[in-house]
Amino acid sequence: MGYSPSSSSSHFLLVKKKGCTDPFAVNYNENTETDDGSCSYAISSQEISYGPDAIQEMQLYLPAMHDENTKVVVMVHGGGWVVGNNETDKVTTFDGRYGWDILNPLLNAGYACAVMKYRTACYQTDTSAITNNSMRFLDQMMTDIDLAVAHLQDNATELGIRNDHFQLLRESAGGHIVTAYAIRSA
Repeated sequence: MGYSPSSSSSHFLLVKKKGCTDPFAVNYNENTETDDGSCSYAISSQEISYGPDAIQEMQLYLPAMHDENTKVVVMVHGGGWVVGNNETDKVTTFDGRYGWDILNPLLNAGYACAVMKYRTACYQTDTSAITNNSMRFLDQMMTDIDLAVAHLQDNATELGIRNDHFQLLRESAGGHIVTAYAIRSA
């Protein structure tokens, strides 16, 4: 009893086509029956200055389908309150650099993400500006969150995002800054 091409009883194994079933994904396949998790989404990003200092910049990532209802996650990086003090530094801690990717799942879920840089504790090199105020640098960092959110609110229509829904996400030293910000704002 072996296989014979002339056998009249053929058996076919039906396999559902796997691929991306999300019509908002760039690799959507209308013939796919089973989603295999391979969906990828087009995003746009832009560098935005939110304050007068060169370091006060953020990279705004927008999901493929965004509009005036798109919620925004403002991401505050870590680095011991000193890393990222150079205007040319790029913040890469949220996009998988350390083995975990927070940015792309949020974009895929439809959130806009603003990865902000802020004035760090070593940003001020002018010794005449040094005071005995131990909160001075933390105050600057919290002010930068205020400025970044205000800029996003003021330009929400142009950016295609919601102007009244912002969440703060942080890591390491950014966690300290965001916690202090939340306490101050309460």
